[in-house]
Amino acid sequence: MEFNSGDIPSGHQGSIILEVPQFGGAAAATKMWSISRCPGDFNKDLIDGEMGPGCVRRDQFTFVESFRWGGPDFIAASDRCGLEPNTSYYLNLIWTQDQAGTPPAQITQHPMCSEFGLCGTNTGISGLYTP
Repeated sequence: MEFNSGDIPSGHQGSIILEVPQFGGAAAATKMWSISRCPGDFNKDLIDGEMGPGCVRRDQFTFVESFRWGGPDFIAASDRCGLEPNTSYYLNLIWTQDQAGTPPAQITQHPMCSEFGLCGTNTGISGLYTP
């Protein structure tokens, strides 16, 4: 999903939370998330070098944990993806058991997606601001 960070305040914090699938036959499965400057990018080394250490991770989210993002104050944070103002980014998601840092050419689809025919999840975004 492409988005622009708008006039994100330096210390702003937000998150994306997950729910289990709400439709029959879908598997929640584990996912790898990234926010990057290129669509579909899961190359942790390149993203870390360009954006900081918190922008690629594999979920192990609980009800109190989420994929977190924030303003420029968080660029060096390993637990939150720091975003520059007025910059285009991509939110990327792939269902996989592979760990963040797996070379992109070696990332494989989560076997539950094939077994059940689809994977899915509902998300909720918090920490909204007016760009």
